[in-house]
Amino acid sequence: MRRVIPRPDPEHPGRTKDYGPYYQWTRKMDGRTALQNRSASQANVYERAVRENRKLEKTLAEMRAISWKILELTTHGVQKRSPRRDKTKPLT
Repeated sequence: MRRVIPRPDPEHPGRTKDYGPYYQWTRKMDGRTALQNRSASQANVYERAVRENRKLEKTLAEMRAISWKILELTTHGVQKRSPRRDKTKPLT
């Protein structure tokens, strides 16, 4: 979230100067990237919220995987076929 923008330094040709820091939060909304500027204090709160959300999403993904495994092991239905062997011959 903390960003600095390097730009050519007009006082020292060949060197760069950092501008910032800028605190920006980007996310996807309706398939587009949305950028919002934040203050330093807001950035700390948002960083913690993002970190906690990632932990939550990881836990949910693990729970979903376990649920699917339990469903597959405890329900009966059409048996899965074994993968087909590749019957194509290599070109010589």
